[in-house]
Amino acid sequence: MSNYRLTMTLEGAHPDEVEVRAWIDEESLVNEHEIELTREAQTWSGLFSAEGQAFIYRVGICAPPGSCWSLSVCAAAQDGPELLFDSDMLTMAKEWLVGSCDAVLAATRASPANC
Repeated sequence: MSNYRLTMTLEGAHPDEVEVRAWIDEESLVNEHEIELTREAQTWSGLFSAEGQAFIYRVGICAPPGSCWSLSVCAAAQDGPELLFDSDMLTMAKEWLVGSCDAVLAATRASPANC
């Protein structure tokens, strides 16, 4: 089993106006579970485990349009490599981010030999 850390940062919104929730599924679409997120200022983060090296994520964001977000998934080990990063600006008050991450492929792409 592999351990990961998901981190979501939102800027440009008052903290009382923001809600973030995240779910992980290990590719089979039958065992989705919510990640318990801890909030510090404008950053939400949580640890999760996945049986395999690939998983699907779904993040729900409620915040004012124009707020900027960034999403990062890293290996949970201290100074673990960043496997996924994305960022953008909300255009609606409620948005969903849905994607997948293959930790082996992401680590291979992040290797200095592959730059």
